[in-house]
Amino acid sequence: MKLKNSQLGVDMTKEFTEQKIGYGRPPEEHQFRKGQSGNPRGRPRGRKSIIAILNRALNETVPVQEGGKRKMMTKIEAGAKQFANRVASGDPQALKTLIGFKDCPEWAEISAQFSQDNGRTGADFLRHAQEVHDRLLARENANPPNAD
Repeated sequence: MKLKNSQLGVDMTKEFTEQKIGYGRPPEEHQFRKGQSGNPRGRPRGRKSIIAILNRALNETVPVQEGGKRKMMTKIEAGAKQFANRVASGDPQALKTLIGFKDCPEWAEISAQFSQDNGRTGADFLRHAQEVHDRLLARENANPPNAD
């Protein structure tokens, strides 16, 4: 005679619903609740690098008055325009800085753009900037400022 499981007093449903416990499978009473972090006091979020902070600051937009009109541009664009204005006015330090850009990897791209715009190469532009810089230095050396 065959006995049914219910007649043996064994609850088969409990046997199938029990989870296996082992590595990566903690008992239910030790599992994290929904929405609870697994490491509440764990590693703090990383600090931003100085480059990331500077990049974010330089990409902020600021209002600029240009040609009598107010327009928005990034801080780096505004700074580049100010630098270009200093170069155009013949500021020796700005010219020296500009000449230092020739070692910059992006210079080839800028040079190509410059030559497309006006038929001259970036090397011509740099040569001109160097000549202007040298003339200004020669003028300063010939007429030193009065030391009072």
